[in-house]
Amino acid sequence: MKTIKFLFFLSFAMSWAQQDSRFVKGNRLYNDGKYRAAIESYEAILADSLHSPELYFNLGNAHYKLSEVAPSIYYYEKGLQLSPKNKNIANNLTYAQKMVIDKIEILPEPTIKKFRKSLMNMLSLNSWGVICIVFMVLFVGFFSAYYVSRKSNQKRTFFLLACSFIAITVFCYALVFSKSHALKLESSGVAFSKKIEVMVDPNFRSETSFIIHEGTKFQVIESFNSVWSRIKIANGKTGWIPNDSFKLL
Repeated sequence: MKTIKFLFFLSFAMSWAQQDSRFVKGNRLYNDGKYRAAIESYEAILADSLHSPELYFNLGNAHYKLSEVAPSIYYYEKGLQLSPKNKNIANNLTYAQKMVIDKIEILPEPTIKKFRKSLMNMLSLNSWGVICIVFMVLFVGFFSAYYVSRKSNQKRTFFLLACSFIAITVFCYALVFSKSHALKLESSGVAFSKKIEVMVDPNFRSETSFIIHEGTKFQVIESFNSVWSRIKIANGKTGWIPNDSFKLL
């Protein structure tokens, strides 16, 4: 039986982070096994509102080495937000998630919804917007050609092309609207408290609906009174937890 070894390595990709002395210092401390000191060095960079996938990746690695489940998952997730296709971050996140106590079965999505989501995620919001503009310009061009053309065959061709381009434009606009709406509603968090009782109502006297533990990721649906947030976990269950028990991604 082969032993699967999880090789944690620091990212040295060319970026601003390499030029920051605190990043270099953090890497040196990490390599020396001084993970807490490395974290402090990396966090000093975050304090200056500087962010990069490499920085979050290394922070996640350092916390993982200290067996700190929630921070490691949190920083890997932050890294993936900046670099969604980064395989190193995704692989390390998978290992970190194995330390989470909660094993939540993911609620299956309808096929149509999965297809629409995969289609939206093929391109960024800006890219879909550019495509909308391009096809709108093509529609205007061919409709204008249809309007000024005098030959029936040409008018028919221009009209069909104009109809095709406006249909594609409407389709792309629908994707842009859906993706924009999803991004506004999409707010996720990671549980930081060791154990969190998820309440039926937003008060401590309420009944407990279910329990989650540190490292569990969830969707934040709404907030109440700046103290409570209503969350939804992967299996569809919802409830209220205190805001100081988790961190927003």
